[in-house]
Amino acid sequence: QGAQAFVDALASDNPAPGGGAAGAFCAATGCALVMMSLLITLKNPSLSQEETRSLKEIVDSFYNLKETLLLCAQEDAKAYEKVVSARKLPKTSKERAIFLQEALKQAALVPVKCAQNTVEVLKQLSEVENKISKGITSDVNCAKHLLKTALLCCIENIKANQIYIKDDVFNKDLQKDVNFIKKFC
Repeated sequence: QGAQAFVDALASDNPAPGGGAAGAFCAATGCALVMMSLLITLKNPSLSQEETRSLKEIVDSFYNLKETLLLCAQEDAKAYEKVVSARKLPKTSKERAIFLQEALKQAALVPVKCAQNTVEVLKQLSEVENKISKGITSDVNCAKHLLKTALLCCIENIKANQIYIKDDVFNKDLQKDVNFIKKFC
């Protein structure tokens, strides 16, 4: 029901949730597939106690990352709603410009956070991928595709807000983030 409600919300005429939330949900889904693959691998009776302990620790880490990524989907929608609200203020008011700039910055920082957590999933996956049962390689590959797609969505959403942000120093930092994220796509 949650996934249905989310997809229906994406399909509505409301601007939020949008691409950023969809990207974060995609990242959470990729992370969840990695978790599933690890949990299936943990059923292998030939694993040593050390391997079992190590894989359980990484599953716990992925659980926290998945939850953070799901929160990013919610945060992205809320951040963009603030942009929409700021744009509705009278164009002549000084508060509008201030509120809009702050909202745009926050709307750009949420996909940065999402990307950082997605990159962490990819890094941790690369460390344990060779330990995952070969019978579920397709799930691991699908997870990697979802995670990389999520990173592309993060870049798109950073750039979509960045073009309206008037703070050059902030934009330089965002560009550094985008360049870093691109290395993992």
